[in-house]
Amino acid sequence: MNERARVAVCGQIALYNATETPTGPRKLEKLIETRATVEGFLVVDYESQWGEALERLSRFIREGKLQYREHVVEGFENVPDAFLRLFEGENIGKQLVKVDDYEA
Repeated sequence: MNERARVAVCGQIALYNATETPTGPRKLEKLIETRATVEGFLVVDYESQWGEALERLSRFIREGKLQYREHVVEGFENVPDAFLRLFEGENIGKQLVKVDDYEA
């Protein structure tokens, strides 16, 4: 970690229904050593900047400066399973469901 680093914490949906506190890396000494800051955030904290962010991030993707991953599940019938994957931490990147011409 760089000195004065800022560490963002988000995307913890896989832990929402956890019955036990998960164990993980214990690097608190590095936070002290580097005087880093750890802060949680929600997307709604930046709602007023949505338009600017969409424009800039889209440009970064087009220019190859930003890459992303999607986990695509096919078929409306698989929506429940795709949703549950979020809580189990099984997907990587954005979880999507591709639906073709669905009629209720």
